[in-house]
Order: sequence, then C-alpha cells, then structure tokens
Amino acid sequence: MVICSSFRLASGLNTLQQNGEVIGRLGGDEFLVVSLNNENADISSLRERIQQQIRGEYHLGDVDLYYPGASLGIVEVDPETTDADSALHAADIAMYQEKKHKQKTPFVAHPALHS
Repeated sequence: MVICSSFRLASGLNTLQQNGEVIGRLGGDEFLVVSLNNENADISSLRERIQQQIRGEYHLGDVDLYYPGASLGIVEVDPETTDADSALHAADIAMYQEKKHKQKTPFVAHPALHS
C-alpha cells in the first residue's frame, strides 16, 4: 500500500515547503522533513501541516482506505555538534516512542542522549 501511494504522499509533502523546509524520501514509507535555521519555527504547526498532508483517503485499485495519520519522529539538532546519522537515529527513536505511547504531542529526542 505505502509504495503505491508514495507518489501521492511525496506530492502532498512537497506542498509543505513554505518556510524553507527540505523534504526527501528515505525509502519505503519513510520521509524526511528538515526545517533549516528556523529558531522561530513552530514545530507543532509544521507537525500538523505534515499530518494534514498524510491523513486522508487513498484509492488503490478497488480498495479505498482512510489513513488516520503517521507517527512522526521529531528531533532538534545543532549541526555544529550533531552529525546526520545521529540526528536520523534520534528521529527514529522519537518516532518509535510516539508509536509506542500513541502520543498526541510530539516526542522530541535529542541526539546526544542516544549516541
């Protein structure tokens, strides 16, 4: 299902690039959204915009699905002290924590705690 709908998902996520966000597909059903150099960025607003693009109806052949949303791994990093692998690892941990606890608010990880 996800592979078939990846184009729709990617197209929807591309509409999020309002404040200089960088968006890419990591593989499978994993996407990366990076908000660069935005000390004033409203993480909860960005999170909600992402969820709005992901949530919705998907039509795959004869099957109609409603996807309620996704677990998001959010991590704040300082590029001076955190490498990309550590940031991705921390975001992955945050995503699984959110899934595990079914949180309504983001679980924000810090890479230094998971290295």
